[in-house]
Amino acid sequence: RQEFAQKVNGLIPNGNRILRSLTIAQAIIESSDSKGNVACSTLTQLGNALFGIKATQSWHGKTINCQTREVYATGDWHGPATFRAYDSWAQSIADHENFLVNECSNRYKCVVGEKDYKKAAQAIQAAGYATDPGYA
Repeated sequence: RQEFAQKVNGLIPNGNRILRSLTIAQAIIESSDSKGNVACSTLTQLGNALFGIKATQSWHGKTINCQTREVYATGDWHGPATFRAYDSWAQSIADHENFLVNECSNRYKCVVGEKDYKKAAQAIQAAGYATDPGYA
């Protein structure tokens, strides 16, 4: 994880408006396989996708279809979903910031510019980035 975190940190551009530690933590969580091995999820292996951002109709880039797990009050749901895919991890990191800062600015405004990692993690979960209640 340390090596992965260092690699991701090195790819985050200076001036990024999302807290580095949040970006790194999300990359660890979202790129891990079911056994917790970082950078081993199908999304990361086949689509260089570090953050599990779903591709909506407004997305005009590459996509990858993968199984996903969502957590709802009624129980877990497992099924297919279409996610954004990239040519490189650097593109994934840049798109992550763009997604939070520009595409969904109203939804994630409490995350942008936050300096406290605990507050940033709680804010991104509260804004609905992930359905897992233990995400933060």
